[in-house]
Amino acid sequence: MILLFKIILLVFAVMLLAQYLYQKKKMVIRTNFFKSGILFQLLLVSFILYSTFLDYIIAILWIFICLLPLNSRGLTQNGLYHDKQKTYGSIFISSEVPFEETRNWELYEKRRC
Repeated sequence: MILLFKIILLVFAVMLLAQYLYQKKKMVIRTNFFKSGILFQLLLVSFILYSTFLDYIIAILWIFICLLPLNSRGLTQNGLYHDKQKTYGSIFISSEVPFEETRNWELYEKRRC
């Protein structure tokens, strides 16, 4: 059961890393599930307490993920969120929302409805 929990957390860490890499390709990334820093701290402490090789790999990966400039509203080109961006309850990568220099929020809002 503990191994299954660790594998699930490893999958979430890989998803966050993939989102960060997609952000480098000028896509908007939004994550609402991982917005709490306390969640990261608890997960890291729980992994560091174990001594297997898999646990160390997962702990190092989570430490790296925590250093990435992710936030709950989404990344823009400069790593900051725009006030008009909406939050969602799931993790996804969206290429619909343009970046600052090409944003047309009225058109985007009409397409969403």
